Amino acid sequence: MITVHQKNPKGHPANPMSDRELEAKFLKQVDDVLAKKQSRALLDALWTLEELDDINKLLSLMRAPAAATSAVTGGIT
Repeated sequence: MITVHQKNPKGHPANPMSDRELEAKFLKQVDDVLAKKQSRALLDALWTLEELDDINKLLSLMRAPAAATSAVTGGIT
C-alpha cells in the first residue's frame, strides 16, 4: 500500500483547482439533477455573476425538473 500525505489537498487555497477542474466538478455534481444545457447555462451565469442584472435569471436556472428532484430525493419533497 502506498500512502501519501498531502499538506494542501486540491481545492485548498494553497493548491487551488483550475477553472477547468472546478467546472468539471460542478458539472459532475449537477449531472443527476439538471439537463446538460441547463447545467452549462447555470455555470456560465455563475462565472459572470457580478454582471447579472436580475437574480431571478440565476434562480430559474437552479430549478430542477420535478422528475429529477424526485429521483434524487427518493420521492421525498
